[in-house]
Amino acid sequence: MVEERVEFTLNVSKGQSRKPTYSLDIFELDVSAILRKHSNPQSQIMNVSTMFRKLMFINCEHFFKSNQYLLWFHLHRIISSFHYFTFENLSQLTRNLVPQVKELFNISNQFVGLEEPVSNDYLEKVIPVIVNIFVDVYPREERRNQEMIEESLQFVKMIPASNEAILSLKPYSLPRNCSICLKKFHDDLEEDGDSDDVKVSTMACGHIFHYNCIVQWLQTSHVCPLCRYAMPT
Repeated sequence: MVEERVEFTLNVSKGQSRKPTYSLDIFELDVSAILRKHSNPQSQIMNVSTMFRKLMFINCEHFFKSNQYLLWFHLHRIISSFHYFTFENLSQLTRNLVPQVKELFNISNQFVGLEEPVSNDYLEKVIPVIVNIFVDVYPREERRNQEMIEESLQFVKMIPASNEAILSLKPYSLPRNCSICLKKFHDDLEEDGDSDDVKVSTMACGHIFHYNCIVQWLQTSHVCPLCRYAMPT
């Protein structure tokens, strides 16, 4: 199972243009959690679904003075079935939510409190606020691999090799079979089974054999089995 990395984004918008005026006014918070699963860090969103939606009615003055436990208090029963949410990230979301709502309604950060209504007959306003919590889920391993590539490209300037250097490369043709055991090179595995690589050796004459095959051969004869090139004795 690929380990996942989760990011949270909070988006707040007005349901209507009116703002809280008196201490009796109420926020109607329409809170939705939207899950966005990504196949890899640079892909388009693979799958989008709504995890939950809940209406929360909170006194405006109480909301502005609320602490970091606000969302946890109202949502902990719902989120218990979604492992992406924790007490810590809900607390962080609350710390982000209150300043965003203040900015939305032009409420000063030095907010002390709302005025009391001038009449006992005042009917409180219900002020809709839309709160979307976006939960973006990425495969952590793929994300880290991409980050490592991007980091390396920041420090290494890619410079091509000269044509002379490229032309100086000596090409080799790998024969289909080892001429000693007559087995195909790529059908073999390492004896310990830990690798799919095949261990081969090239003699000074250029002929290629399985490493173990040519070692055993040279322990008996000092000449290449194909061209009779003589090795030191």
